[in-house]
Amino acid sequence: LDARQRQYLELIQEGLGRVGVIARRVLDFSPKKVEPAPFAVAAAVESARALVEHRLRHDGVELVVDLPAGLPSLHGDQHEIQQVLLNILINSLDVLVGRPGPRLVSIRGRAVGSQVELMVED
Repeated sequence: LDARQRQYLELIQEGLGRVGVIARRVLDFSPKKVEPAPFAVAAAVESARALVEHRLRHDGVELVVDLPAGLPSLHGDQHEIQQVLLNILINSLDVLVGRPGPRLVSIRGRAVGSQVELMVED
């Protein structure tokens, strides 16, 4: 292959790698038949963040996650919390598109007794 063909091949391979990562994330995120179980809030937040990561970079939006160590585990379906967070993050990104100045979305968490409170701000 000449240099130009190698360059195109590398771009295709990088693109396929990204497609593979996205497909794995979608499969991990898609609902499965599950029984309620304990899960870490941080894992749900990270999964939702991973699904909007490309858009965050593309739109120049910074996402700050502040979850203190030791938050209680939740008992339920982690995918439901991920879906809620994903929807909120997409709404925030839609609102911030085209706005001047620094664009920031923050997710903060805190323990309230045995429950967890999450606050999302854009």
